[in-house]
Amino acid sequence: MRMLLLSLVLLLPGYAQDDDVLTHARALSSSGHPEQAIALLNEHLKESPDSDASVLLGLICSWNKRYDEGRRAFETVLKADPDYKDAVLGLINLELWSGNPARAVEVAEKALVLRPKDADYKAALSKAQADLAESRVVLPSSKGNATPKSEEPNWEAGVAESTIFYSDKRSSWHETAVDLSHNFTTGWVTATFSHANWFGEGSNLIDLQSYPRIRPGTYGFVDVAFSPDATLYAHHRFGGEIFQSLPKGFEASAGVRYMRFDSNVWLYTASVGKWFGNYWVLGRTFIDPDPVYGTSKSGQLQMRKYYDDADRFIGLRFGVGAAPFEVQSTNDLGVQRSASAAIETLWKFKNRLRLRTTLSVARQTRLYIGPLWQYEADCTFYFRY
Repeated sequence: MRMLLLSLVLLLPGYAQDDDVLTHARALSSSGHPEQAIALLNEHLKESPDSDASVLLGLICSWNKRYDEGRRAFETVLKADPDYKDAVLGLINLELWSGNPARAVEVAEKALVLRPKDADYKAALSKAQADLAESRVVLPSSKGNATPKSEEPNWEAGVAESTIFYSDKRSSWHETAVDLSHNFTTGWVTATFSHANWFGEGSNLIDLQSYPRIRPGTYGFVDVAFSPDATLYAHHRFGGEIFQSLPKGFEASAGVRYMRFDSNVWLYTASVGKWFGNYWVLGRTFIDPDPVYGTSKSGQLQMRKYYDDADRFIGLRFGVGAAPFEVQSTNDLGVQRSASAAIETLWKFKNRLRLRTTLSVARQTRLYIGPLWQYEADCTFYFRY
């Protein structure tokens, strides 16, 4: 008993010293001196490995956007004890603040394996899933987060080339588009100018699109377009849709598309999507209540595998029906039945350059024509600045 008491007495100065270091570091951080607090904790950890000090170091680094250092501090603790709750929650917050919600979801899911009923872990997972859905709104150019970050570029320019070939050797469709986008606090707004050639005819289109952030987990889609010549494009086009993230990685949407060609064309659309880790699966339908030919229904299935973030993915799309994908031009009119398949990729290079490619094939039956095979190749280059 005497030896035990003596050991405790000898250890008390060490514990007191550790507490003093942590208290001093917290005081430095809260008084506006985080660099000194980080230096103090790093020096302390060199002499005495301490999980509490490592967690505090991770927190202070996270608060001051030193994410790599903070991540190393948390991971050092979790390597020794995967169930260290403060380190788990700290790492989840760090990944969310640094724009890595997929990684935050992964950390939270692993933590729940150890504590399936932990309310804090469940809340952290729900927050991470909501942020993941918010960061992965499926935009035409996958622009990602609706809310801009001060350290990231908020302008993007793009150039796109698209060509469609037909099995009956008719004139191929060729389209060139340039766009300019800006990330406002409510979301990306994109202005696009397109020029198409088909059967010796040229046509121009001016298009304005946005995916505004309405509230956390709720987004909109607005599209307004105008063709001054209306030769190959609709004279007017309007689209609107609401996206809502749901529990357990689900997302649903409902919207409408209107186009004015020689007559009015209305399409109603709805979708349901689900995240499975870094895999995104989406089902969408288009309903065309045509007063002459009757109501037609189309559907598509889309699957994507994401790598690291929303700007790196490989995906597949399959569609059936008269309008399995978006109606954009006169080339999309007159289709009675269609079966389509496409492979698409988006890849980010050095954080500012993006390249998107799409290859698709469709077997169609059109008015007085069929079957007709259609082959399409699209390539878009984006640059952020």
